[in-house]
Amino acid sequence: MTFYESSPGRYRGFCRVCGSPIINKFDERAPAAKIDPQVSSRYGIGLATLDDDPGVRPACHSYVASKAPWFTITDDLPQFPEARGQAYV
Repeated sequence: MTFYESSPGRYRGFCRVCGSPIINKFDERAPAAKIDPQVSSRYGIGLATLDDDPGVRPACHSYVASKAPWFTITDDLPQFPEARGQAYV
């Protein structure tokens, strides 16, 4: 795994062998840290990298203001135009 700082405080982790994106991590400079002070203790993992059901389900939809116009959200989960206004579940 190797990391690249794509923007201040946001790091993208890639496989050193094939270059596949695997994981994201953040530090206290990341915009997400203003919303969630615990963000530096969490990692973001692309669901497409998993082989099995992770055993967790979505709690909401964030950043729906920038979703593709042709995509329709069909469930009843809460929707937030930008970041969720509280710590992530």
